[in-house]
Amino acid sequence: MKFHWNYNYLKEENLFKQIMENRNMAESFLELSISDIPDFKLMKDISKAASRIIKAVQQKEKIFIFGHDDVDGITSTYILFNFLGKIGSQNHYCFIPNRLTDHHGIQQNFIQKVTDENANLIITVDGGISDFEAIEHLQNNLCDVIITDHHIVQHSVPKAFAVVNPKQHDCDFPFKMMAGVGVVYFLLKMMAEKLSISIDKNYLFWVAAGTIADKVPLRNTNRILVKEVLENWTSFDDDTLKNLDDYLCAPLNFTERLRIIKFINRLFSNGRLPDGQNLALELLLTEESEQKPIIYQLFAKATDAKKKKNDVNLIIKNITENIIDDHFIFVDFENKIPIEFAGHSASKIVKKHKIPAIIIKPKNGIFAGEARSAGRFNLMD
Repeated sequence: MKFHWNYNYLKEENLFKQIMENRNMAESFLELSISDIPDFKLMKDISKAASRIIKAVQQKEKIFIFGHDDVDGITSTYILFNFLGKIGSQNHYCFIPNRLTDHHGIQQNFIQKVTDENANLIITVDGGISDFEAIEHLQNNLCDVIITDHHIVQHSVPKAFAVVNPKQHDCDFPFKMMAGVGVVYFLLKMMAEKLSISIDKNYLFWVAAGTIADKVPLRNTNRILVKEVLENWTSFDDDTLKNLDDYLCAPLNFTERLRIIKFINRLFSNGRLPDGQNLALELLLTEESEQKPIIYQLFAKATDAKKKKNDVNLIIKNITENIIDDHFIFVDFENKIPIEFAGHSASKIVKKHKIPAIIIKPKNGIFAGEARSAGRFNLMD
């Protein structure tokens, strides 16, 4: 299917202004800066969560971060883990489930781990909003749970100590479409304000990376955060960026800078390991002088993943060759598509055919799947 640019021509306006008008964009859209971000303190429970985490650090409580194995979850876990160390915690740990072997959300292996370790506080990042039973069990029997998330809230939220998610129905933060790492970033800013300290400027780079990786709309707060990184590119001196510099060309403009962020995101997508570990997170947490071997491992994994993706693309081409419906649902009983490429497959179908797509696979005795929408079609409805 081929598409062509089409716009309503008005003599008194140039092409650029006409496109802005057709997209209902005010001129201020281009001029927004970091000072235009809404007050993060409007986010429900953010102050309560910040105070509880600070108390846990001051009282030397054992803290576990429960993350997610995509780039949004990895960057969320990293900036929170790093910040806890900077404010004095020496008793905090992280756990990144592996989607290739683990079911989605908090599972018994994590509950058993934090039980054995006598955890005092659990903080979820980029997830947790649908883990009702697990969080109620943890909250009632073991420790406090703080949820930070950005996914859709259904009829209610889990009974946690605090829930920081702009999609809560009674959350006053006006922008609802943030990535998980953006929510965590504002939580760090809330803690920093309470402690009268500043946060590491390099966190903002990883906020932009996670935001771009999660493909949330680059509007409002998201656009401001990413724009801030693109405009101040040379000010970031993160150890990982220094070690990746050998593989990256000099970023002369915004297009090249975005390309580099997407390259890093593709690399980080290959860090999955067993037992709550993740190679990309390990890289971010490792001293600069010891990062090179981890980078080599990630590149080897990325090369293997690229081959698998090419094979999957061929499969997708074959199974969608004769689409005639206004939607596409594929139940992969023959295990043609690896579970880690289910989302990629659905996205590829949507991009090519402009219809909603769902990929469903048997996984460990249950069905798991990925869905992507097209246009204004509401998958949840």
